[in-house]
Amino acid sequence: MLVTSESDPFFFKHADISEEDFQALKVEQSILVDFAQFPAKFIELLDECICCYNTELPRFLAVLRVSQDIDLAGSSLGIIETNHFKHLSHISLSFKSGTDVVIRRYLAARFFAMRKDRDALSIANARIYSEMQSLRAEFESTCGDLATQRELVHRTEQATQARLDELAAKIRISAVEELQNTKKRLERERSASEGALRSAVDSLTVRNCELDAEARKLLKAKYEQDSKLSDTCARLLSAESELKVTRDELDKQRILQEEIDQACSVTDVVTPSGVCLSVPSSLIEFLLKFACNQWHGPILRVAANG
Repeated sequence: MLVTSESDPFFFKHADISEEDFQALKVEQSILVDFAQFPAKFIELLDECICCYNTELPRFLAVLRVSQDIDLAGSSLGIIETNHFKHLSHISLSFKSGTDVVIRRYLAARFFAMRKDRDALSIANARIYSEMQSLRAEFESTCGDLATQRELVHRTEQATQARLDELAAKIRISAVEELQNTKKRLERERSASEGALRSAVDSLTVRNCELDAEARKLLKAKYEQDSKLSDTCARLLSAESELKVTRDELDKQRILQEEIDQACSVTDVVTPSGVCLSVPSSLIEFLLKFACNQWHGPILRVAANG
């Protein structure tokens, strides 16, 4: 693992961890992963530090402690997790400062890599410049074709506009002629329609006068019939009143007649000596009542006579 700085090309820290060194480190710092899983898990911790870099209170911190001592093993890199209670150190790795030979080799490798990148960028730039020149030539050719097409279109538009103006003039003349012919035809039809309408109005006026006369006759007849109907209704009401009075009188006479008939009914009475007498029913009722109360002699035999 290497730790370098973009601002200081001579800042170079490195750490080489073998499997035996990892086993000692695992026991010393209570690491739970194996040697094969260690690089990936360490990279995950570094990614967590990068994700938390711009936060106000980062959860994971990567702390590089650089010693001012000339000792080669004086630097260390630690991954620390922070919380409200304490800082937990997940791992701490010792880094060595690079020697002059190692730094030169590293800078030479970086130089060759940068020169390779520069050559690739130069080739890409040359290719892009060539494509740009080709596109510029194609663009200039397209602009020339476009100017030619634009001139052609302009000429076509002028010819089309002239043709349209000519057609519009012809259409305008024919429309004016058709309008005049239509106006004359409509004038003739209007005159004919006015004559027919005038005749129809005269006929309707005569017919209206006749209907008014008939309506007046019918209205007069209606008034006469209404008067007759009113008289008839009045006489009908008077007759109904007289009929009611007559019926009431008839009912009274019938009741009186029934009372008279009842009072004038005759009953045959046989005396103890065998003589038959015709006596009114009212008298018999009186005698019966009297006999029941005071008479103690023989009872008369009564025979109803109808």
